[in-house]
Amino acid sequence: MSNITVFNSAKVPAFVANAELSETTLALAGGPASGPGVKRVSIKGGVFRLVAGGKEIANIEDRHLDVIVVKAAPKVSRIFYAGKYDKDAPGAAPDCWSNDGETPDKSIKDPQAATCAKCPQNIAGSGNGNSRACRYQQRLAVVLANNP
Repeated sequence: MSNITVFNSAKVPAFVANAELSETTLALAGGPASGPGVKRVSIKGGVFRLVAGGKEIANIEDRHLDVIVVKAAPKVSRIFYAGKYDKDAPGAAPDCWSNDGETPDKSIKDPQAATCAKCPQNIAGSGNGNSRACRYQQRLAVVLANNP
């Protein structure tokens, strides 16, 4: 699953191109992917889907997506799902996640460990084959090039 923030703009606004981003804009690179009001792009069945507040609002059948990357989160995040992936299941919130890749988010009710470095889900072989059950993720803020 992707966690790409979507802005309703056809081009990069002047304040983004010419200045530092505001705290509000920077905050868009953080927080749980399933939070209310969060807009994102997901891919399911080879189709890009625009999701807002957990509901699909549009899809793009093209095999490419033209975007302008506005900002990347300052650190790589982590995300862990306890259950096995089921392509037919509705989206679910992760069991544990971290915006900074160092410690679980404070909102996690049952963190897997105190730190990501000591987490049993961060050990090779904890996932499928020799992979780690806790995945790396890079959050991006983008503008869709063709979004009116």
